[in-house]
Amino acid sequence: MAEKEAIEEAHSKLRFKLLREIRWSNRRDCEFPPKVRHYRKVVSPYYENSPPTKEEMEIMESCPKVDRENLEELLQEENFYLVMNWNQGSESGDEDVKSRRRIPWVPVLIYKPKESDNHKKRPAVVFLHDMNKNKEFFRPLLKAYASRGYIAVAVDACYHGERAMYTHAYRDVCDLMRLADYLTEREDIDPSRIGITGISLGGIHAWFAADNLNIL
Repeated sequence: MAEKEAIEEAHSKLRFKLLREIRWSNRRDCEFPPKVRHYRKVVSPYYENSPPTKEEMEIMESCPKVDRENLEELLQEENFYLVMNWNQGSESGDEDVKSRRRIPWVPVLIYKPKESDNHKKRPAVVFLHDMNKNKEFFRPLLKAYASRGYIAVAVDACYHGERAMYTHAYRDVCDLMRLADYLTEREDIDPSRIGITGISLGGIHAWFAADNLNIL
């Protein structure tokens, strides 16, 4: 019993230390509000080991979509980077891989319904991938949620997808907090209805981010 309590106490101290570091980094990043840099669509997503299996893609495709003709034409896709320190990067958007490795930046993929009323606020859901995946893995899922009226969001975790060469470790939760700042400022998102979820590694990041943002 004493050993179990000691382990739980050690876990509690580790969690407290991690959240303290996250909050410190978050305050530091507030000096440089994130900027949006629109970028091209990723045609060939990078997978660290091998592409998703047929079964994995079938699971993504199985999420029910609204049955409407020309559904693809009714959805809008956004591809952009959230750049955390604009002063370090080139405003042209053409910086090379080496410079991007030095800049805290987050690749974002969004699917949403095309709106006739751009001021309508919708609920948003952020999806976080697991190990060896990327934001494009969620593309079928994002489309399904967007078809049902959500603004569906996915990002690349550190060392995955477009951030495979990223050199800033332990920033995923901080980046999600900055993403939350950005999403709450969008005119098409209801800030009181933003959810976050993830698979495996993404679930861990989602839990820490939600806890740090006090939305659990």
